[in-house]
Amino acid sequence: MTREEQIRLLIDSLRGMVSLLERDSSCGWVRHFKMSLDEAIDLSINGWNERDLAALSSSIRSVYAGMGSFNDYFPARYDPATGRYASFPWADQFDRLRASTFNQAVALVVRTK
Repeated sequence: MTREEQIRLLIDSLRGMVSLLERDSSCGWVRHFKMSLDEAIDLSINGWNERDLAALSSSIRSVYAGMGSFNDYFPARYDPATGRYASFPWADQFDRLRASTFNQAVALVVRTK
């Protein structure tokens, strides 16, 4: 797979992620993924070097670890009438995109022959 294809796949994942996260008005992660999307698009248009790709990859992956990280986010809404959280209908799609976005970011720093 070429670097161009890798960046295109990452852009697709980031677009999907932003689209879903924007559906949750209480989600604080939208800004990070919008900035990552903008950076990926900029690199795809204006060119990149390996350092650029590594920096983008690191920025995306950095929110996936630790307490209070993106991995702790669950797309749900609190229902005060029941006292429970109800997941959004797109929660399964979100889980796939969360993994895809991370994997695409990792792929940017994996050397291919």
